Amino acid sequence: MKTLLIAASLFAATSAFAADGSFTKVDKAEGSAAIENGNTKLAHQQALDAAIRDALVKGAGAQLDSVTMTEGAELVRDTIFVHANGYVKSYSVAEDAQQQDGTWLVRLQDVVVGTGDLSKDAAAVRAELIRRGHPRLYALIREQAVETISGKNPGEKEKAGSATLAQLSQGVVEQGLISHMTPIGWQFVDPQVASGKVHVENAMTTDLGNLNGKDFALTGADYVILGSVIARPVEGGAFGVSTVQLRTVLYVKATDTGETVASVEKSENVASTFSINDASTKAMEKAGAELAEALQKQVLELWRKQRGGVGKVVLTVAVADYDTLQAFEEQLSKGVANVKSVDEVSFNDGRAELSVGLAGTSPKQLAGSLSSKSVKGMQVKVTKVTTNTVEVKLVR
Repeated sequence: MKTLLIAASLFAATSAFAADGSFTKVDKAEGSAAIENGNTKLAHQQALDAAIRDALVKGAGAQLDSVTMTEGAELVRDTIFVHANGYVKSYSVAEDAQQQDGTWLVRLQDVVVGTGDLSKDAAAVRAELIRRGHPRLYALIREQAVETISGKNPGEKEKAGSATLAQLSQGVVEQGLISHMTPIGWQFVDPQVASGKVHVENAMTTDLGNLNGKDFALTGADYVILGSVIARPVEGGAFGVSTVQLRTVLYVKATDTGETVASVEKSENVASTFSINDASTKAMEKAGAELAEALQKQVLELWRKQRGGVGKVVLTVAVADYDTLQAFEEQLSKGVANVKSVDEVSFNDGRAELSVGLAGTSPKQLAGSLSSKSVKGMQVKVTKVTTNTVEVKLVR
């Protein structure tokens, strides 16, 4: 039986922090990368990423994750990952050039490292969204309000506990998300464009949060926001005040892997001096703003960790036999820059799925590195690249 043990420790930054704890300055940082098959553009980007990670470790410290895998009493693998903290706000380039030893070197100076909440730095958020290619979002949110009514005919007594479920068709929460996130740089898929590409049996009763993110890939979105926001009246409040309990359960899922990258689950009361309807609308508007901030913060934090440390990319390989797959995995582990781990998830009928740990490298950069490789006389051909995945096949 294989056993996986994970230990984590922290070490402090080596540079002095600013007085307010938000930024620190790193005088020098550098990174280098090998130039493979004359691909200087890829080597430049890898060297720049390495220099940024160097600056992050110097300016904001890092976390060390030790991953040990054993099988019985035998050590199978012992790996240490470095996850840098913070984010780079600005820098100047001191050197950016090819070296005589066949590498590309990037030296940075006057690097300003942010040590606070990335989501609060609008300029840094926009820069990260540009780097990610302006990810597109699609929202499928059930917004409902339970409105208490008398349900009586003339001359009848009011029916105790009578209520009806009313759908808020105006999409207040969704519009709140859009209005708060698009000015920063997020892009939303038009529901009309996505119409017909996704089928939900009954949006009013289906547990939207349990839907598979992959089912929304055809919408053109990179991430889908799924879940519900429901307002219910609260009885026994102060005279002249209508109060609702707002229950929110939302998930952000990647459409290429189905992975949940952010989630919010909360309950809160919202009051109005007018009516239950007004309290419900007020609650929905409040939810839109708060959810935009919470979801964005979680996604940005995930991206920051990936760039400053080791992120995961799902690599799908079309390969004829298992021996060739093992040769490919060895090539991937030893011959591709910034690959820190390769875990075989599955292999079935000529198709393998690998989980690849990358140090600050995007799927696009991984694809660029793989396209120059060959395994057992077969060329690695990249067939698809998404936000979190790469697909390749081995051809002669």
